[in-house]
Amino acid sequence: MDRESLRRYRVMRGLTQKDLAEKIGIAQSYYSVIESGKKKLTSKMKERVKEAIKIKIL
Repeated sequence: MDRESLRRYRVMRGLTQKDLAEKIGIAQSYYSVIESGKKKLTSKMKERVKEAIKIKIL
């Protein structure tokens, strides 16, 4: 999942970075780094995001 899609899905669900970070069990500051593209989601975090925003992630 690219950073643009990640942000788009988060916003579509009405979640802030802090909200989503809390749902997936990481700090908002770390989530911000992921969404900015400086770090990538691990497969475990992808699953958590998928559950939190209820989408299919390939």
